[in-house]
Amino acid sequence: MSTVTIQLPTEPSYWGSTATSSDVDRILDNLETMIRNEFSHVQIDFQRMPEPRGRGIWGDDDSLIDSIHQYIQDNWTAAI
Repeated sequence: MSTVTIQLPTEPSYWGSTATSSDVDRILDNLETMIRNEFSHVQIDFQRMPEPRGRGIWGDDDSLIDSIHQYIQDNWTAAI
C-alpha cells in the first residue's frame, strides 16, 4: 500500500474571503473524506497547516501524487 502525506491549508483566505475558522474545519473534514474515498487504496496522512509547502503532497509514487493533486484541483469546491 502506498503512503502519501497531504498538507491542507488552514488559513481561511484560501477558502474564501468570508471563511471563518469553523468553516475551514468543516471544509477540511469534507475534503479529507472525499480524498480518502477516492483513494481508498492509499494510506494517507493529512497535515493541517497555515500554508502547505510546494504542492503540499508528498510520497514515493509520482504518478499517484499527480493523480491526487489533479483530484484536489478538480474537486476542492465540492468540499465547501
